[in-house]
Amino acid sequence: MNLELNKYRSVPDRWIDNALLTPDKDAIVHWRADEEPIRISYSDLLKKANQYSIMLKEHGVKKGDVCAIIIRHNPEFYPLYLGIAGLCAIPAVLAYPNPRLHSDKFRQGIEGMSQRSGLDWILSEEELEPIIRPLIERPGSTIKGIHFPLTWRTPGIDEADKEYLNSLRRGITSTDPFLLQHSSGTTGLQKPVLLSHKAVIDHVKNLADSLELKGEDKIVSWLPLYHDMGLIGAFHFPLIAGITAIQIDPFEWVLSPVLLLEAISKEHATISWLPNFAYNVMATKIYDDDLKNISLESARLLINCSEPVRYESNNLFYDKFKKYGLIPEALSSSYAMAETTFAVTQMPSGKLINTIRIDREEFSKGKYKVTYSDDGTSKICSSSGHLINGCDMKVIDENRNELPKGFVGELAIKSISMFDGYRNYPEKTAEAVENGWYYSGDYGFEHD
Repeated sequence: MNLELNKYRSVPDRWIDNALLTPDKDAIVHWRADEEPIRISYSDLLKKANQYSIMLKEHGVKKGDVCAIIIRHNPEFYPLYLGIAGLCAIPAVLAYPNPRLHSDKFRQGIEGMSQRSGLDWILSEEELEPIIRPLIERPGSTIKGIHFPLTWRTPGIDEADKEYLNSLRRGITSTDPFLLQHSSGTTGLQKPVLLSHKAVIDHVKNLADSLELKGEDKIVSWLPLYHDMGLIGAFHFPLIAGITAIQIDPFEWVLSPVLLLEAISKEHATISWLPNFAYNVMATKIYDDDLKNISLESARLLINCSEPVRYESNNLFYDKFKKYGLIPEALSSSYAMAETTFAVTQMPSGKLINTIRIDREEFSKGKYKVTYSDDGTSKICSSSGHLINGCDMKVIDENRNELPKGFVGELAIKSISMFDGYRNYPEKTAEAVENGWYYSGDYGFEHD
């Protein structure tokens, strides 16, 4: 699939083209347990998004406003998000409070975002109003208001509305901010990452080339959309590439991990990104009785990402599901982060994940030494793949000097899809970025 994305100045330009080129193709398949999935075509998605753009305008949202979406798994999320971006406002997805996210921590997160990274509007569900309203009314709050878009009645779009939106979008430049996402916090505190239209579009092109993307590919995911792997990999990537995204409720997946396999089987999905722990969960928590009529033959890339890639986890998963049509080459790996939009490395499509056995003692000293001994003094390391186009990487010491091969060190990355800095955190940006290199805080080594 040769994506010609260089001609697009903005992400909405590409959405418009997809709606014209493949109007009836499924853009989103909204998956719910024990229910028929809701299918949203590219043309219907854009039509509803434009309606939301006009409603947002009528509710006071303007170009450049940061709009936090705090909504559970709902088919209205997708056009609402596109509607914010289509109005040239900046969407940001935040986690909906749940048993793992205490209401006090939720409030602190909203307050912190409004004070530092900038927050103009909150778009949420009515039942959260008692929690959120006091934050808006607090003296000194920068939050202009809270809206409940799931209660809105979508209007028709007249010619004046169309011209208003078109005039806004004609003014977009490729370097304008497109979205705000928060770093995953895997190796540190969450920080607001601002990405331009160009960063996201370039990334989609380079990642598609690395995955050898096909027009018939379908991406399936249960990942929350406030996480970069869910937001970029499973939402923006397919919608810009023009393929189908199948979205599963994260909380339903936690309760019933087999949902992912059911969606792969029924929708003939081909690609999914997963954190390493999910391989262990599915291999140990899904019983054979739950796998009747499951086929994983369509899956060509199940990409282990976001956590260290564990050899044992991949083996456990493959041994469990190989009898359901899973091939070993489908198990893949990647290294990614919000600051580079998403992926930095990716195992080539159709290739087995490279592994090496290294000496544990040498590794503890900051070196890696290949060994063939299996007497408990070694460990198997799995590769996170090759650099995708547009990315560079080096291994550095504590003084940010590049290390030769054979040493373990911090990973520094350059990318044409680099973020524009942590929004309103110049001191954090200065700590992490120097001379075009992003210093990740992650550790690893290079091996040919």
